[in-house]
Amino acid sequence: MFGTPIESALSGFDFYGDTPVRITEIKVPADQPPQELLFIPALLLLGGVAFLQHLRLRK
Repeated sequence: MFGTPIESALSGFDFYGDTPVRITEIKVPADQPPQELLFIPALLLLGGVAFLQHLRLRK
């Protein structure tokens, strides 16, 4: 269809009939704490499991 007379006739035709998309707002990411802070609860959990396993080893 490209390069034919039909191409120029249909160049402005909207095949989908949808309303055009309009950008009305732009969202910016919010400030977040550093992701390294996630290591603190993970290490506490690991320490708790190690402590419980140490108690279990004593029995």
